[in-house]
Amino acid sequence: MERTGSRVINDIEGRGFNIDHVLVDRRGAFAIETKYIAKRGRDPKIHYRDNELYLASAPLKSDALTQARAAAGNIRKVTDRMGIKAPVRGVVLIPGWFIDGRPSDISDPWVLNENAFPKWVAKESESLSQDDVRQIYDRIRFYAER
Repeated sequence: MERTGSRVINDIEGRGFNIDHVLVDRRGAFAIETKYIAKRGRDPKIHYRDNELYLASAPLKSDALTQARAAAGNIRKVTDRMGIKAPVRGVVLIPGWFIDGRPSDISDPWVLNENAFPKWVAKESESLSQDDVRQIYDRIRFYAER
């Protein structure tokens, strides 16, 4: 996605938290929590309903949604301190799985696979200038390199 002016920062460590990836784009900042889940059983889907993740009918023992919310909150603090009104979205990325379901609230994290993520980002409205993208990226990268 970087060829479109998007910028990616990997593995940001803070005090008591880490963020796997952050994508900064004219459409906003996306705090991405990546989860790898081994496939087993007959149901090849992760179900996202009632603000929970399920594998078949059993809740996943993962705090991925909480982590994505917290990661988005940390990125939002950075953009707020900068005085830039950037849309910030938490994302749980689960490679290789079909994800059944959608967030119930606009502030809930997206739960997607690697193929769906670029399509969902592309549907968002552009609300940041390229200069905003660069400033946000530089500030977050500064924190990632400390």
